Formats: sequence, C-alpha cells, structure tokens
Amino acid sequence: MIKKSTLILICVALAISVDSAPPEIHDFWHFPYLTEVDHNLTIRANVTDPDGDLMGVYLDVVLPNGTNDFNLPMTEISPGIYQRFYNATQRGTYDYRIHAVDTALNNNYSNWSQFFVVKFFTYSDNVIINVYVKAACCGMISYFYVPDKVLQNQTVLFLYVFKNCGNIPLDWRMNYIKVVNSTGGVIMNRMGPGLPSGDMKPEDEVFYWEIWSTVGVPLGNYTAIGETEYSATYETGNITFGNFSELNSTANCTGLDAENRTNCTEILDMSCKLYPKTDIITVETTNVSNATVSGMVNGSTAYFGGPLNINGTLYYAYTFNMTSCGEYCYSCLSEDTNLSSDECNYEGYIIDKVRYEVYDVQSDGKNVSFRETEEICDYTMVTYNCVVYGNGSADCNYSKYCYGRVREDKKFEIVAQIGAAPSPQPSPQVGPYPLIIREMPPQINQEPGCDSNDPWNTCTYTTNRLIIYNMGIADLTDPRVLDNFTMENCSTSDCSPVAYRCVNSPDYSCSTFQSGSRYYVEFNITSPIRPRHYKILEYEIVPAINRSIYTSTNISYYQFNASVTFRDITPRGGGESFTIYENDPYYNPPESKRMEMRDVQAFNYDLSVRSNGSWDRRDFFTVEATTFNLTVFSITGMGQTSDSWSARIPILPYWNISSCSAPVGYSCSITSTELILSGVNTPATMTSLLFQFTANVDIESFFLLPVNKTLGPGQREEYIPGLFTMSREIMWRNITIEIEKEIEKEVEKEVEKEVEKEVEKEVEKEVEIPFNVTLPELEMAIDIKPIEREINGTQGVFIASIFNITNIGNVPADNITLIPIVPEGWEYKTAIVSYLNVSETTNRTIFVKPPYTAVGKFAIPVKAVRGNLTLDIDYFWLNVIKAVNVSVLEIVEAPRVIQMGPNSNVTVPILLRNTGKVRLHDIMGRLENSELCTDHYHFTSITLLDPDEVKASYLTIKSKGKPARCPATIIFGSREEAYAFSDLEIIVTPPPPLIPAIPKVNLLLVLLIFAAILFAARKGKERERIRRMRREQRIFRILMYLIISIVISIIIYMAFSLFGFPELV
Repeated sequence: MIKKSTLILICVALAISVDSAPPEIHDFWHFPYLTEVDHNLTIRANVTDPDGDLMGVYLDVVLPNGTNDFNLPMTEISPGIYQRFYNATQRGTYDYRIHAVDTALNNNYSNWSQFFVVKFFTYSDNVIINVYVKAACCGMISYFYVPDKVLQNQTVLFLYVFKNCGNIPLDWRMNYIKVVNSTGGVIMNRMGPGLPSGDMKPEDEVFYWEIWSTVGVPLGNYTAIGETEYSATYETGNITFGNFSELNSTANCTGLDAENRTNCTEILDMSCKLYPKTDIITVETTNVSNATVSGMVNGSTAYFGGPLNINGTLYYAYTFNMTSCGEYCYSCLSEDTNLSSDECNYEGYIIDKVRYEVYDVQSDGKNVSFRETEEICDYTMVTYNCVVYGNGSADCNYSKYCYGRVREDKKFEIVAQIGAAPSPQPSPQVGPYPLIIREMPPQINQEPGCDSNDPWNTCTYTTNRLIIYNMGIADLTDPRVLDNFTMENCSTSDCSPVAYRCVNSPDYSCSTFQSGSRYYVEFNITSPIRPRHYKILEYEIVPAINRSIYTSTNISYYQFNASVTFRDITPRGGGESFTIYENDPYYNPPESKRMEMRDVQAFNYDLSVRSNGSWDRRDFFTVEATTFNLTVFSITGMGQTSDSWSARIPILPYWNISSCSAPVGYSCSITSTELILSGVNTPATMTSLLFQFTANVDIESFFLLPVNKTLGPGQREEYIPGLFTMSREIMWRNITIEIEKEIEKEVEKEVEKEVEKEVEKEVEKEVEIPFNVTLPELEMAIDIKPIEREINGTQGVFIASIFNITNIGNVPADNITLIPIVPEGWEYKTAIVSYLNVSETTNRTIFVKPPYTAVGKFAIPVKAVRGNLTLDIDYFWLNVIKAVNVSVLEIVEAPRVIQMGPNSNVTVPILLRNTGKVRLHDIMGRLENSELCTDHYHFTSITLLDPDEVKASYLTIKSKGKPARCPATIIFGSREEAYAFSDLEIIVTPPPPLIPAIPKVNLLLVLLIFAAILFAARKGKERERIRRMRREQRIFRILMYLIISIVISIIIYMAFSLFGFPELV
C-alpha cells in the first residue's frame, strides 16, 4: 500500500512540474573582443529562474569549420552570473549561444552571437615601399542598348557607349555595330568614331548609335554585336644604345637598309581573351547516350550527335539536363564518352579544350549550336626607328603605343507587329523580384607563410557576401542562389584559389562544386523572403598561394557572377520559374564583381546593427538613434606595418551621425559629409578592428554606403559594404499625467455613539486617493511608398502604380485616400483604404492617364489623406512614351453594387474588350479595398484577347460573417501591362430577424385598435348582460362586429394608400 506521505510528495512534484516557469536569460557577453588561436575566451551570462529550480546553464558553440561544441557546462561565479572559459583552436568566426534548463526540464535558449579568433603578429619592421603607377591602356563598353523585342517592318535604335577606363588618353578609336542572324550571316554592319570627337581623357565616354530598319527582315532570333578598337601613343623620345645587340635581343628588328636604319618592335605587355565568331555550327543530338556528368538531373536522358570536325579531329556533341537550370543547358564536345570538365560547359560559356562557345542548347536537348572563338589581344608595345653606327652603337627614336579591343553581344528577337506574345518577365509591381547586392573586397593580398595543407589557419582569406533583397510585392518562394567565379586574368600559369567554403547559417543550406576552371557556390534559402526583406548569404575564399601573382605588374583577378532562380506563385506567375542575374546597372556595376590580387593594403568590411535580436542584423528604425558596428578586416597579407591608412564613408543627406568611437590606437571623426576612420599603423593580416558610430535617418528606404579607402599616391579603393533596410518603429511613449481627483463620496453620517469596548479585530478599509496614470500617446501615422520608384507608360492610357501603405501609428487608421497630384490636363483614379490596423500593411493601385501631348519623364507626387489631414506624401517617376501599338483594355460591363448576406457566395460576370492594337495575354483580375466585406474572392483568367474581341471573366465572392459596406475597386491587368478598372460597392446585409419586420404599418389603424381595447375595457359592465343573451344573439352580434371592422379597415387602407402611410419600420 502506498503511504499517504508518498502520495503527497508525488502530487507536489507533479504540481511543480506543471506550474514551473522556464529559466530566464537576461544577458550574455564575451571578452576580449578578439582572441588568438589556442587562447582562452571568457563567456559570461546572467541567468535566473523565477521558481528557483535552475538545474544548469550550458554553452553551445559552432566552430568555423562547421563542427559543434554543445552542452558545455558553465560555472556560477556570483548570484545569477555564470562563466565559461573556452579555448579556441581554429581561426575564424565562432557562433555561440546560452542554454539554460531547470529541474522540470524547461529549456530556454538565447539568440546566437559571434566572437572572432585571429592570428597576431608580434614582430614589426620598417619597410620602404616605392609605388610606381603603370600606364594602363583600358577600354570598356559601359552601355549597349538593344531591345529584347523588335517589331518587324519598323526601325530600331542601337545605342552604344564606350569608356576610357585607363589612366592615359586614347587618341584613336573606332566603334562597330553589326547584326547577325541565327546562322551567323551578317545582315547589318556599321562603323564610326562616335561623339564627341577628339582624344578621350581617362574616364571619358563617347556615344555611338545606329538606326536600322527591319523592313523585309524575317522573323526570328538575332544577335547585335558591339565592338570598339582603340589605341594611344603615350610616350615618345630618344634613346641611345651603346650596343645595338641589347635592343636586338629583346625586340623584333628588321634588317639594315642602305642608310643603316632599322625598325624594331618590342611587346611590353599582352593579354588575350576569347571572343566567339559570328558563324554558328548546329548539331542534331537525337541519339540517346549513357554518358553522365556531375550535376545532371537524376534519371534524365543524355543525348549526343555528330561528329564535328575540329582541326582534323572528330568530336561528338552531348547535351545534358542540369539541376542548376532545370532544363537542357549543358553541352560537351568529346572524342568519346569519357567526359572531362574541360570538354564541357553551360550555355553561353566556352569549352576550354576546343575553344568553342556553347551558343544555344535546345530545351529538349535534341539540338545544340556552337560558335568558334578567336583570340583578341590587348598589348602595349614600343617601336624604335634606329640608326646603327659602325662601332655597334645606335641612336633611336621610340614611341610607346598601346592597342586593345572590347566586344559585347546582345541577343534580340524580331516579332510580328500584331499579336506577338512577349515572354513573361518578372516585375516588382506584380510579384516577387530579387535584387542581388554583392559585398566583397576589390583587392586581396596573400601572406608568405600560407600553407595549402592548412589554409584556414595559415593563409589570408576573405568573406564574400550576397544580399538577396525582395523588391517585389509577393513572397520570394524557393529562391536558389548560384554564385560562380573564375580566374578571368592570370599573370602566371595558375591563379586557382587554394580553398573556399560555405559559412553556416540557419537561413540557408550551402554546397560548393567545381566545373573546369569555374568554381560554384549554391545556396538554397530555407524559407520564403517576404516583400522588402532580405537574406545575407556568405562564403569564404582563400586566394592563390603563388606570391608572384600579387607582385607582378600584370594584374590578376577573379570575376564573379550570381543568379537567383525562384518561383512566382502569384496568380499572374502561375508557379513559373524565373532567373534574375547580377547585372543591375546601379547595384551591380562591373567593378563590384571583380576581386584583384594585388600587393596592397587591402581591407574587407562588415556592417551590422546592435539590436535586441528580434530584427535582422541590418534593420533599424528611422526615428531612434542606432549604434552601427563597422568591423574592418585586414587582408593585407603581411604583419603590422607603420603605414597610415584611412577609410571615408560619405554621409547621405538623410543620415544624421551624432558620434563615433574607435579602438585603441585608431581614430574616427565626423564632418557634415563623411565619416572618417584612420590609423597610424596598418594592422596585421586577418586582424579585425571594431569601429562604432551612432546615427538615425529621416526617411524610410534602403541605402548603400560607399567607402573610399586610400591605397597610396594616385590610387583609391571604391567599395560597397552593405545594404540597410529602414522602417519607422511604432513608438510607445510613456507619458506620466498627474490627475488630482478628490474622492467624490464623503461620509455624511457621524458616529453618535461612543465605543466603550476595545475592538481586538483590525478592520481594513479601501480608500480612494489621488493617483498618477501612465497613458500611451495616441498617434495616427501612415507611411506610403511606391513598390517601383520608376515606371514606364504610354500616352493616352491609364498607367498603374502600386503603393504599399503601412500603419506605423498606435491606433487603427480608416478612410485613407491616396490621391496622385498630376499636371494639368491629366486624368487620375484615387485609391481607398477603409481600415488598417496597427502595424498592418496593404497595397493599393492608383492610375494616372497622361494626354497625347505629354512625353518625357514626370515626377508624380501621391499623398495619403484622411479628411482634410495629409498623413504622408511620396512620389514616383513616370516615363511617358509615344503611343505606338497601344495595349488598351476596357471593362464593357460590370456590376456597380453587389448585395449579399453574411457567409454567402455570389458569382457575377464581367465583360472585357481589347480596344488596343495588339493581342493581350494572361488577363488577371483583383479586388482592392474589399477586406472588410470579403472572406475571399476569385477571378477567372483570360489567356488571350485579340483586338476588338470581347470575353467574360467571372468574379466569385464569399462574404464575411458580419454586416459591412466596402467601396471596392475591380482592377484587370494583362502581361503587356494594359489595365482597366471599375468601382464596385459591396454590401453585406445583416441576417434576417427571427420575427420578420412589417414593412409598412398604418399608424391610424394601430390607434383605432388601442381605442377599441380601451372602449371594451370601459364597457366591462355590459359583459354580464351579454352573458345572459341567447347563443344565437351572441353569434349574430360577433358577425356584425366582424363585418363592420373589415369594412372600416378596407376604407382606411384605401384612403391612406392614396395619401401615404406613416412608416414605423
């Protein structure tokens, strides 16, 4: 038998287990900020337990190589303070958190934090460095405009911009634009020097354009090729050789003429690149092959065809369906089925072994086309005109000369003028849209003691970050990011990286692989990215070990390029996959994707915001001062030197920086235009310095902060360190108001009887006293922002602009109207937000219609108004172009009012007509400002709508369960961005009552009934007499009264029907 005491203990234990609260982790920290390899780091945490049943506090650590040290016990050194010494055995970034558990097995975990382990150098030396700036002859195509679609029998403009990216003037250039068809035939070839004429100074640009008519040109795919040849003579002079053989041994000289004169040519520098020729070679690959390559889709079929004769050798062409692109996009040229990486490449890249470009792989893999490449070289040379004397000496006139060529290809399609179906393109106005922002240093150096067997502890390495920011209005679903880099230029035979690895994060899974000379890092982001949110992806690279690469005058560099593949699951996207590349002209300039290996004082940067852990590491509020952490990582490849350095961060007009701090031995300062960080010594490689500054910003947006770091005389490093999102915080201010309120009820009755007996019992009485009340300040605040800051539109049609509206106040907002402010003669359509709760966000569409006389770029302000109060104002840019082949959609018939009961369904047709000149595709509908009335709704889509054709889209609505009235808007849009809209009032009526209401009641009839009741009551004395009447008399009397009442009621009803009835209901 179980004792009573045992049962009590069990019950108490169960009660404790059920009611026990988890431990509370108040704070945790570590010191020092940096530590060396094989040195101890102190980690402390402030942990308490409300129930006093704390069982243990533990430390969890994730090492740089991805291994874990979990459940390391911490020791309590004082009440609530726990400590652990941790020995760091690897160099790099460590993630750690605190884990607390009580006797009831309640667990609590802190947020993850980081500490850094570096390698310090204890020696120093004085080094004299002589820097010579080498003459650099450089040209680049900074802009080449070719439209994706060109209408047949129309004219098209090709715009071409060439830039002098070197440090010497160019005295000659020639620009070429040619168009080739799908078989490689040249159908247009133009040339010219461009404008302005004359020499091009460094950083100058020339513009060259051609107008081409497509009359008579067949429909199909074409390629526009832009190319520029350039040269410069940058130095001339005289030189005497004591022995002509000195020159003849290094230069290529002609024989002596009759006057003992000779001409010599010496190549000082040469770099070559492969460019595809215009001829296209097509191979049918319809045969099934058992060949395999790494990365192909499991279970997919490989095809081959050929052979193809290349320089007397027969090669077979193979095609593969790859997981990285979801279709056949990979091809090989090989003599057999034993395929190597240098025999294969993706579409658009060159196969190294045979130097053929994979031009196009058919999506089903049964056809592939190639282009042979040619080597185009840039070189610097010296020409000598010499007179050779009998003693072997020579007097020479020399000229230093450079020459180069750059080229860029753009594909386009010639389509029919009417009815051409443009391929669907993602747009931030209608769905998700990722933006790629890269963070990496533009230069890196390598230390002499780098050991390839232990690169992560002995070599200089750097972090490469990719920020994926969703600019669209819908979730970015299943984003897969593929980054790749290759040695674009190498001054030696091998510039391959020593190692590269992923940085672990719960936000993504990451893998690395190599194909030939190209290195890949693949990220699969684990959750969708919401609109106006981002994810930071990181991996690390150890550059080449050969020190001669860094000291050579030939600059060696890695070239990077990333892409994001995602699914658009919005109704318009229909689950289709899209790929966005790292080629935005503003956020992805060419210099942001290039890392040079140079013997310079190179640095990497990382910016973060100190937050409470509930926000991403680069989010902060616009209205409160925020502390920024700017960590500077030395990747100089050398120990500490006495060379001074400085980093300058330009301050944007919206930013207000109030203070800054620097580590010991370094300094920071603030001006009205920039934040300056500096040091008298350059820290040793792989050492990090933590600078901090406090700032806030006046408006909501996201910004890039450019950093310029001085490298030496005439050299400057330009670097983009980061993306920051800014949002306005809902500020709850505690306002203390003193309310002096007297007690209203007084005691009116005095105690008349004296108490003679002492009362032993104490009496407690509650008495109201004046008190202080803390009330939050109530504030209605709305923030509006365009989904896309700049849009394009056509004259004479309504153009849609979607705005995001957020309630940033602390009270619900209602009856908000968005009003565009347009020039005179324009039309517009406003948008309404009937109700928006605190912290909620929604989208609304406004429309503007420019007249046919308007053309150019216009700024359209939009204000959010409630009554006579303007809550916020923002703007968007509108590029108005002339009306050609206008896409116009019209709503022919739609209901103006829909009345329905609670929790009911209704379906109504809406007729649409294409009143434009071109066929419309994928017409979708949506409702705005119906949230209070509709539980959900659905529009049937229209796939095709030809000019002047009328089709119906059916709208199905399910109402909410309570009465409401919503001034909604029906909006239809096509893939061509043709829009139509119509106002619709949705009324959800209350449910019918249990007793139906009488619509109209005759007031006089009611009064007569009451009068009859009173009259009957007053005649109560006659009841006895009536009872004495015979049965026949009573029946006759009742019938008479009934007939008279009916006649009187009919007469009254007819009379008041002519003059009206007073309504009671």
